Amino acid sequence: LYHSSRQSARRWNGNYKHGSKKLSDVSKAKKLTINLTANGVTKTLRKKRMESLQHVLTKAVLWKCYMEDYPGIEIEYDVGDPDYLPDVISWNETSKEPLFWGESGRMKMHKALDLMRRYPRTHIVHCRWGMNTTDFSEPFIDFIRQEVEEGRLENPASWWKGKFSFASLPLDVWRFIDEDTRTILVTKDDLEWKDLNRSLCELL
Repeated sequence: LYHSSRQSARRWNGNYKHGSKKLSDVSKAKKLTINLTANGVTKTLRKKRMESLQHVLTKAVLWKCYMEDYPGIEIEYDVGDPDYLPDVISWNETSKEPLFWGESGRMKMHKALDLMRRYPRTHIVHCRWGMNTTDFSEPFIDFIRQEVEEGRLENPASWWKGKFSFASLPLDVWRFIDEDTRTILVTKDDLEWKDLNRSLCELL
């Protein structure tokens, strides 16, 4: 029996399949460090255990999409907010306010409204994957409307000077990453967009 088990082990080892190196095959349970490049700049991103790869790559996509609009944009840079660490950020050292604040994946509506209140001149972008922008923008608009109607929030049209954008990527976010060079190939045109602007707030 022992001899037979050793033979079985040898046969099993002989048929061992090496793990895939494709991004699409990365397990959610796996830790990963990945270097990604956009416009000649390389960033090192770290995927935590039980964090989806889509979450990590969506941060990189936002970073790439807004590099030219917001020079000095960073991924997960602590700007001293008492409650939140931005996924993507561009910080104005003069005014001590963010010019851009990007969130990847799920975001509670209370947090989104908190960001609008704290940074009323900031461009905030909430990006998700595998969803229509309407599916997560409309609930937030309804939430703001309810807060205004019930007297907990002054109409943002009177105090908010920023911009709030909703963006959506396909579920297979890795298709925008060159597997050989780890270059981010996405452009803004590859995403679906919807904006919450001041004119819309005036209708609340």
